[in-house]
Amino acid sequence: MNKTLLSLSLIACLTLPAAAAAVQKSKSAATLSAGRYSAKVKMLACEACGPSVEKTLNEIKGVEAAKVDPKTSTVEFAVKNSVKVASLQKALRGASADMGMGADYSLSKIQAIETAAAPEAPKTDKTEAPAKKS
Repeated sequence: MNKTLLSLSLIACLTLPAAAAAVQKSKSAATLSAGRYSAKVKMLACEACGPSVEKTLNEIKGVEAAKVDPKTSTVEFAVKNSVKVASLQKALRGASADMGMGADYSLSKIQAIETAAAPEAPKTDKTEAPAKKS
């Protein structure tokens, strides 16, 4: 019984890191289609970090309107056509290395932001009788 548990524990220890790496790799290989997104920025080290993240994202082809909320360490941005997550991460790694001071601009929890639907026009009852003329 103990040998079985030990064997299973060993198998789990050896296979879980590989599985986690595969999941991480598949996330970075993802492509974001047109739309608005929000993401968590790992580490904003100072007041200059927010503008640096915004500038870096806005310089990537297909990305626009990046806006960082330093209080929540989140960024919202729009994708015009499509962009690879790996492209975003690579550009942000370079920017955080340039900033130094422990900044880490890598993104996590990237989520699409649902846009509010346009309000419907008021419905009219087409069976109303025409107004009487006096």
